[in-house]
Amino acid sequence: MSHELPETQYAEAGDICIAYQIMGTGPIDFIVVPGVVSHVEYFHNLPGYTKFLRELASLGRVITFDKRGQGLSERISGAPSMEERMDDITTVMAATGSNRAAFVTISEGGALSLLFAATYPEKVSHLFICGGYAKGHGTDDYPFRHSLQERYAKVELWRSNWGKGIALDFIAPSLARQPGMHKSFGQAERYSCTPSGMKHFFELNIKADVRPILEFVTAPTIVFHARGDRQVPYEAGQHLADYLQNAKLVTIEGDDHVIWAGDFSQCIDEIRNACASETNSYTVNQRTLATVLFTDIVDSTGHLTRLGDEEWTSLLGQHDRLAGLLVNRFQGTLIKSTGDGLLAIFDGPGRAIQCATALVLEIRKLGVSIRAALHTGEIEHNNSDVSGLAIHVAARILSHTGNDEVVMSKLVTDLVAGSSLFQFDPLGACSLKGIPGEFDLYKTILN
Repeated sequence: MSHELPETQYAEAGDICIAYQIMGTGPIDFIVVPGVVSHVEYFHNLPGYTKFLRELASLGRVITFDKRGQGLSERISGAPSMEERMDDITTVMAATGSNRAAFVTISEGGALSLLFAATYPEKVSHLFICGGYAKGHGTDDYPFRHSLQERYAKVELWRSNWGKGIALDFIAPSLARQPGMHKSFGQAERYSCTPSGMKHFFELNIKADVRPILEFVTAPTIVFHARGDRQVPYEAGQHLADYLQNAKLVTIEGDDHVIWAGDFSQCIDEIRNACASETNSYTVNQRTLATVLFTDIVDSTGHLTRLGDEEWTSLLGQHDRLAGLLVNRFQGTLIKSTGDGLLAIFDGPGRAIQCATALVLEIRKLGVSIRAALHTGEIEHNNSDVSGLAIHVAARILSHTGNDEVVMSKLVTDLVAGSSLFQFDPLGACSLKGIPGEFDLYKTILN
């Protein structure tokens, strides 16, 4: 294997360029999903990083990248949502010709990759989650991390000392004990992003919560977690392994949060064995995670009576054309017209909310009001149609939606938590006809 460092290349998606590198060849693609600090070139200066990638490259082709807003990738205002970070992965996979890959994730990359694996199960062969977690802060029902206040205090400490490398004490104590490493990692921090950029990233990560989608992840998964991890407690890794349906926990002795900092030979062996033992018994899940959108026109019978058949048919035609354009603009799939409304699905909840909001505002200009309901859940594709409980939940939420309103389940809001694009008003817990349990519903605040 060549010991030359890989060249940085760029994958383009519209105006966004994502920096990536490729190391090695082989039958398996590995996508390395980084943590909050990332720079595909400078990280080769850190002990252990390049060696880890070369060990991984002995098993297949290794693809590393900087998410937008960091490293050599496109700089943006604020921080990218999980949806946009998933877009970065699909962009890199397309540019490298990778149709299916094993994901090796670090810290925040774990939650992102779990969401990706539930949304695009056909693209993920394995998940190797290192120092991962399901929720960004501790609560009564998730006592495995520090509280929101403690997490924010730590972020402020890190921000105010950005560029000094103090984070090394939390994420790679074994490196922090080596002379000169704080200075080196401080440079990595500065190359990764600005102090305010780091704060934006952490604010999104702290509010992240992917617990509700863990049941939808079917890819074979190994959760690697250091027993003494100072950044993400060991119990958070145990929680992941317990709640994923096809996972095992591998305990790493030591206190390093990042996989490449310490002795990673155990991790490489586990990855090698897992990839070598893949059998035909694992089939790609035909059910995927999606955000479902239902709409309907308010008082359609009254409009028909007032307008008459001809004008009403013309208005419905305008409605359908506008709806088709907006669903396409926000990268959704229009499943069908329901007569006076529509059913559409989206692979990202943020785009679904944006589309629903645009539909309400634009169709209002036709002189009618609509209602829009959203729910994220598992769906099954049946030729050109879809089925599954998520479809029924979204349809039932529609009955709790008022004129010119966009109402959604809590899971939709959880998956866009931290985004500055959206504001929600809680509507409380509601029972949905024919569906067990109660659902916390939220209304989008329209601008």
